[in-house]
Amino acid sequence: MIESMACGTPVIAYEYMDGLLCGAAGEVVEEGVSGFLIHGTNEEDAAEKALEAVKNAVFLDRKAVHQTFVKNWTATRTAFKTNSLYRQMFNCTQSL
Repeated sequence: MIESMACGTPVIAYEYMDGLLCGAAGEVVEEGVSGFLIHGTNEEDAAEKALEAVKNAVFLDRKAVHQTFVKNWTATRTAFKTNSLYRQMFNCTQSL
């Protein structure tokens, strides 16, 4: 997903199927900006929603898709986020 957004390509991903979380798509895709998240109640419903998302993806601004990548997922940004999480975890263990 991240590589697609880096190229300005919108992402269509399943976020929920039958009420179950399908992975980290919701953390990566900015709904309606960098792509669409599918919440399917069953396979048929999900397929219909995915088809609709494909039709709507052509209207997304490819520069905005790329900017979502730049804002959240460059190597520098990811390293900063990871470092911040490690610092938070380290601070939690210090107080134990």
